[in-house]
Amino acid sequence: MLSKRNQRSTPTCPSCAEVETHRHVLRCQSNQATIAFRTIERNFETWLQATTSDAIQLAIMKHLQGYRNEEYIEEPDEWSRQVQTASINQSALGPCAFVEGFVVKDWEMMQTEHLNSKNSKRNPGRWVK
Repeated sequence: MLSKRNQRSTPTCPSCAEVETHRHVLRCQSNQATIAFRTIERNFETWLQATTSDAIQLAIMKHLQGYRNEEYIEEPDEWSRQVQTASINQSALGPCAFVEGFVVKDWEMMQTEHLNSKNSKRNPGRWVK
């Protein structure tokens, strides 16, 4: 990534020597990258805990982990039908869509329900962005 901006002379990742792309930055499995990812992941999970339902949080974190580990998402039976549908629809957009900002409307609809149940005035559309 930095080589494209002429900030580094080689296009390889400094941590693992693979070609560094925008996807590789989050998927790099080196120790240094994993530590950085876990920190960001914890911060994101803390934000989710403060802003949404447990069900939405678990599904979103599963999608994030699936992206990082290049794994297909399987919806557990204990997830509600609504969460399963959102996850299936999200997966249908492709494995990179969620992390790259392409989010299905199902998440926003569930977030609207969550915020309404809390009598919150927060904007679910803004939460999705």
